[in-house]
Amino acid sequence: MRLTASLFIFLWVTVWNIDGSCLKPKATRSYVHSLFENSDVILAGIISGISYRVDSLYIEPCAHRLLASDVRIFALTNQQGTFLLDAPMIRVSLPVFDTFYTISRKQAHRKRRRTKQAICEASLCPFGSKCGLKTGVCECKAKCRVVTDVVCGSDHVSYSSFCHLSVRSCVLAKKGVRLRVASKGPCKKRNPCEDLRCGPGEDCVVNQINGILLAQCICPTQCPNYGDSVESSPVCSSHGVDYQSSCHLRHHACESKTNITVKFYGRCDPCHGHKCPNGQTCQLGVDRRPECRCSEQCSMNSAHVCGTDGKTYMNECFLKLAACKEQKDIIVWKRGNCNEVGSPCEKMECGFWGSCVVKPDRTAECECPSKCEDVMRPVCATNGETFDNECEMKKKSCETKSMIKVKHQGTCGIGVCATFNSCKKPQVCVAVDGKPKCVCPSCTDELKEVCGSDGITYANECKLRNAACMTQKDIFVKYNSVCEGCKDKKCDFYSTCVVGDNHKPECKCPDDCPLYEMSQGKEVCGTDAVTYSSECHLRKSACHQKKFIVMAFEGKCDECLHVQCRYGEECRGGVCICSYNCPANPPLSARICGENGVLYPSLCHLQLASCQKGAPISEMPPSHCHSAQTSFPDACECNRVGSFGHTCDEAGQCKCRPGVSGLKCDHCLPSFWGIHLIAQGALSCRPCGCSAFGSARSDCEQTTGKCECRNGALGDKCNLCPNGFMMAAEGCVPTTDYKTPRDCHSLRCFHGAKCVPSPASFPDCVCPQTCNMDRLGVVANMTVCGSDGTTYSNLCELKMFACKHQMDVVPVSMGICDDESFEVLDRLQREQNTEEKRLGSPCSRHEECEKLSAQCITRPGRKSVCDCGEGWRSHQGICVEIFKKRKYDQLELATDLKSDWFVLRKDVTRFSKLSLHIHLKEKREGTLLRMVTEDKKDLEIVHENRRIVIKVGKARVESLQTIAYNVSLELKWRRNELHFKLNGEIQKHTFDGVLDSSAKKIFLGSDGKWPRSRLNAIIGFLEIDDVPVRIADVKPFYMTPEISRIVKFKENGYLKFENLNMDVREKTFVEIAFKPYRTNGLLFYWSVPSDPHTDFIAFAMIDAKPHFVYELGSGLSYIRGEPIPLNSWHTVRIERFAKDVSMYVNGTLAKKYTSQSKNAHLDILKNDVLFVGFVPNGVISHKVRKLNVPFEGELQELRINELPINLISVSSYKKREASDNYILAANN
Repeated sequence: MRLTASLFIFLWVTVWNIDGSCLKPKATRSYVHSLFENSDVILAGIISGISYRVDSLYIEPCAHRLLASDVRIFALTNQQGTFLLDAPMIRVSLPVFDTFYTISRKQAHRKRRRTKQAICEASLCPFGSKCGLKTGVCECKAKCRVVTDVVCGSDHVSYSSFCHLSVRSCVLAKKGVRLRVASKGPCKKRNPCEDLRCGPGEDCVVNQINGILLAQCICPTQCPNYGDSVESSPVCSSHGVDYQSSCHLRHHACESKTNITVKFYGRCDPCHGHKCPNGQTCQLGVDRRPECRCSEQCSMNSAHVCGTDGKTYMNECFLKLAACKEQKDIIVWKRGNCNEVGSPCEKMECGFWGSCVVKPDRTAECECPSKCEDVMRPVCATNGETFDNECEMKKKSCETKSMIKVKHQGTCGIGVCATFNSCKKPQVCVAVDGKPKCVCPSCTDELKEVCGSDGITYANECKLRNAACMTQKDIFVKYNSVCEGCKDKKCDFYSTCVVGDNHKPECKCPDDCPLYEMSQGKEVCGTDAVTYSSECHLRKSACHQKKFIVMAFEGKCDECLHVQCRYGEECRGGVCICSYNCPANPPLSARICGENGVLYPSLCHLQLASCQKGAPISEMPPSHCHSAQTSFPDACECNRVGSFGHTCDEAGQCKCRPGVSGLKCDHCLPSFWGIHLIAQGALSCRPCGCSAFGSARSDCEQTTGKCECRNGALGDKCNLCPNGFMMAAEGCVPTTDYKTPRDCHSLRCFHGAKCVPSPASFPDCVCPQTCNMDRLGVVANMTVCGSDGTTYSNLCELKMFACKHQMDVVPVSMGICDDESFEVLDRLQREQNTEEKRLGSPCSRHEECEKLSAQCITRPGRKSVCDCGEGWRSHQGICVEIFKKRKYDQLELATDLKSDWFVLRKDVTRFSKLSLHIHLKEKREGTLLRMVTEDKKDLEIVHENRRIVIKVGKARVESLQTIAYNVSLELKWRRNELHFKLNGEIQKHTFDGVLDSSAKKIFLGSDGKWPRSRLNAIIGFLEIDDVPVRIADVKPFYMTPEISRIVKFKENGYLKFENLNMDVREKTFVEIAFKPYRTNGLLFYWSVPSDPHTDFIAFAMIDAKPHFVYELGSGLSYIRGEPIPLNSWHTVRIERFAKDVSMYVNGTLAKKYTSQSKNAHLDILKNDVLFVGFVPNGVISHKVRKLNVPFEGELQELRINELPINLISVSSYKKREASDNYILAANN
């Protein structure tokens, strides 16, 4: 603990150790004399502040008795420049001062004469009051005249000054309440709900009583209805019960005092009631949406295959069907029966619901179910435990190696099946319409034939038991194989081979069908337009008639002839149903408001509601749906989303949440949006965050937060501009047309500032002296995160800062900014090239679509869009030419700079003709093709300065015409003559040497060297001597960088370079080649450590993404790329021109960005230091302190403004033997 003592000077005193307890020492003469003997300094002072050391957890037990402004006498000892307090502090009094004075003067002690006690000496006035000299009564201060810094009281309330706190302390002292200064500065915002623990389903509601925020737990009394939004959609509870919404679940949990939580958003079993066509099964897809799958109809031909699960299937179709139904990755291991082809699973016995899996190394092992569907179909197991579904039960049984089976469907001890014991094995009890019903188990399509006691061959033992269960006959396994005589007997039309009493095989029709009547709901309609009482009866009839008949649909064939359905319904099996399959979580932009006041997630959901209602529901504006609520009786009628509870004042004003307004707290304040997000967990309405420069107004659309842009601004927040434009005060203006305002007529001021002309210089924007945002309520005093990634104390502070610097800084969220402020910057400071043209994008002229090889085409009744012209087709987002004369397949090889390719064919060692077509994705120079020859006169086709260059050895020839994005090239040569046709134009050139050497290797889209010279392109086709190169003829390759001067960083190792003295003020080029081992690490940091306000640049890996961070003096900026793979070499190049920054990763343009800062210069001049790999001793700027993670990996090259940094110029390396690599670690 450290104490600050004040007696004309300020001292930092450290309490190191104090022996004894908290008893007050008696200031006797002998005790004071001992202090003089053992102490170096004795002083009296006022305690102005108390703080605790971070590196020590020891707190002196008497510290709680010390308060700010207390006066004490300190006895200190000096140890190496630090004052230590080794004795308890002594309270100040006149006798104590007399004792100290006489001992210091070495005089005899004399008692002080008694004097007449003054009227104010009889009592001690409380803090914040003073004694009246005439009355002797303690009087509190009436007002404070001096304005000082804000302080936080022990009651968690911020006071304007120390004086105001003392006045409040004096008033509370009369009521027996003690108030002191807790800390300097305003109190941190504190939610009173943090100290309150609510019961199941209860909500914490904050109310203000006598100026103090108090919290209480109450049951939800009102559930807002937002249509089919997430908050108002059905949920599945942890008990397996469906509720209308999460609010209704909490209401039930609160009323029943039961701990019920949300298990899934959506119904417990989305497949329940979801009808699928015959042969298909319902499975959960993305976002738990029910989907009908496994619809493949398999033939009964016998072509046995052995799967990787060790099971034999009748044919490959049945194997795929089993993989779909079981949701496993099963493929064909070998063709034939598993026991005949020697499957490793034949000798494996996997019990406890485990399954055998054949590995690629031809070994087998037992695996437990790894993943189960997110569905609630509770089953009660034989061990008395309830599982979410049968798959979870099997998984638990397999993992614990204990046999667990289904006892009955439903929760143990709950439901009709819990007390129903009439099902015979292997039947299982299932609740149907609230009544118990015995059902037979389902089986897989595994082919492991067994011969039953009834002479019938069954596919597996499970199907034998299922047949016994269905027919209620006692059938047992006679032996494991096909019944004798049936092996070569083929039966058609649903008949099965049966060995009769005469031991002769014969085909028998399925005559043992259950006795269903036509009114029991098992009817099916066959493809012969005949209604059968069940599917078994259909097969029986087809067998006796020897006709191929399958089920068309469930129900009677004539059920829908005279059925008239309501609006939107379809007739299926004589029943009208709404067969809409709507997405579970459509995008927010798809939401539609209905005339019934319900906000539907999509048009499909509105049509489904119309179908269920039987009448159309018209579409309305989104604002129409905000007032629709399903509520319980409430006198105040406060909006339960936007208010703190259900109470209101005498005028009917409800207590609104931050950012919410209205008498009933039913809408957001101006410049705020998203009241519906509070129901999803948000604490307040969100600031619109509209760009002050690019938006037409400060408010936004209330459901999406989208702003209204002006002057060509783009983006949801109007903070982006098209290519060739820049964001200025008047919106997006062409970069070439921007001019500095020279008078108030052309200067536009923001944030409440007014333009003031100046005859001697440019006009200036003058901000108001005060800021008043009381109209916003409680949100005006909340901390706010700005679009520059900085946290401001309140909205006024942000507005005054933005006004002073006339910057486009607006609030983006309430509360402090995220620790990783890059996410805040990335949300509002996006790159200017995000609005690049794509196929289908609107256009006005052909030049806009040139990069796509497309044209601006206008079709009747439609707008002009970028589309492929005649003779062209789209491929990977661009247009490629259709070559009708070519009968071979196109190559269409993409060189995306993540891999290199070379031709593998051996018949191209010597050739004289070459044709190719390449589409360039960007105007970047690089190698189209390089042929490595034995005589080292390599043939290379290069794109340079928008021309095609043919290089043969050291000789070269350039094309006469320039190219855009499409290159059609044909080369022919004979000895030393070269003819080439480029986009229809022919050129001829003669070389000195002879071009007839054999080719060793042909590289495509790369030169095969390090560092690489590659292109981002699509190779449409390639011909060598009129023979096409196909996709199977090319293979990828990877060439590591040259193993020279490679530095390996580990264990906090770093390099330090001082006084580089480079001019990077206007432009900065940085190129670095590295191989990262970890996803996070600082590669370099360059600044002037002696100046805390200096500019700097830094390059780091954050979550495997390259980040370039820089400070130009008026705010942090950064640019980042996409994730790059670890343990592989990468080259990153950064190009900065003033405020414009570009990042190239492995030769590809990754991002472009224009800084919004006021300054455009990077000032790193004198006393600069460059750290590589790590920054020691905390000299890194606090703005990027979290980037200082030691880099672990290898570094080969670092260049700044084309000047290479000598990475081996220091002596702290460890050099490996027989290698040119250097290892750099800490403490070397």
